[in-house]
Amino acid sequence: MKKLTHRRIRLLAVLASFVAGVAPGACNRPARRRAVPAPQSVAQYPRAADRLIRLVRRQLSDENPARTEQEVVCETERMAATLGYKEAALRVRTALDTAYLTARDSTALGRVERLLGGRSFGDGNHVCDSLIAAANREEPIVPEKQAKP
Repeated sequence: MKKLTHRRIRLLAVLASFVAGVAPGACNRPARRRAVPAPQSVAQYPRAADRLIRLVRRQLSDENPARTEQEVVCETERMAATLGYKEAALRVRTALDTAYLTARDSTALGRVERLLGGRSFGDGNHVCDSLIAAANREEPIVPEKQAKP
C-alpha cells in the first residue's frame, strides 16, 4: 500500500503542471481502481515517455532530486505539446507505473519526496525553454515512421 501511495503522490506532483480539468472527477474516485483507457498515441509515438521514465528512475538515486524534478516537469510539458494534455496525462500515468517497480523504488521515492520538502516546480515564465530545447535536440518526440531531425 505504501508503494501505491507514493505513486499517487508522484503522479499528482507531475500532473500539477497540467491544465485543470484534464482528469475530471479525480477527487471523487470510487474505492476500487478504474480502468484507464490506453493512450491513442502509443502506436504513433511508442517512445514518447522513454525519457520521462529515465528521468524518474535517475531521480531515485540522484543527490539533487530538485534539479531532476524540474526536468521531469519540463518533460511532461514537452510530451503535452506533442501529444496533447489529456493524452500526455495518460502516458505519464503509465510511465510512472512502469518506472517504480520494486519496494526498493518505493523507499527511494520516499527519500526523494522528503528531500524535495514540498517545493513547487513549474513550467511558466520560460523556465522549461532550454530544457525542452535540449531534449528536442537529443531525443525528439517524432512519429514512429518519421526520421528524427
